[in-house]
Amino acid sequence: MSLEKVKTVIDIATSLATTAALVIGGCFGAYQYLEKARDDRVKETLAFFDRYNRDAVLKARLEQNGAWDPLRKEEQRIPGSQYDGFTYRIILEKKLESSISVLNDFYAALRVCATNDICDHAVALQLFQEDACTFFNRNYSYIDAQRRDYQDSSIGLGTERFAGDPEGSPEVSCMHKQPAKWYDRFLLKRR
Repeated sequence: MSLEKVKTVIDIATSLATTAALVIGGCFGAYQYLEKARDDRVKETLAFFDRYNRDAVLKARLEQNGAWDPLRKEEQRIPGSQYDGFTYRIILEKKLESSISVLNDFYAALRVCATNDICDHAVALQLFQEDACTFFNRNYSYIDAQRRDYQDSSIGLGTERFAGDPEGSPEVSCMHKQPAKWYDRFLLKRR
């Protein structure tokens, strides 16, 4: 093999190795970027979790829990056809209106965070969806009354959408908007 051919083979091998190194380096860089972006979204979601357990949101949650915990057994025995009236009466008697507003604002902000990929969707679901469902179902009668009174269908909408899917799917799987007979049968099975 002549010196020219050896030099050509070495040049080709060097070019291939350089190209492979650039491709591998680019892929690794993209992977690192995506991992960092996901880590940042998880951190942002955990910041919501911290907020969930502090200040006004914690106070609102404690107010809700303090009002509803002693009524849990009574709440479970209420027929579905009477459930909205029961919860609405308790909300007014226990003066839970401000805690509902605080928690609605929290869940609406969390939904915006998850919908816009600022927060991690999967982590947000794991941390908050069950509580959002319980909160929305329990306070639906009041939220619905506020929507009608103020002619504003957006009241509680962030909570409603987050409870179903923070990415904004209109299907809200955890809501108890089923006909009263369905809910009555559900309660009978639980007894």
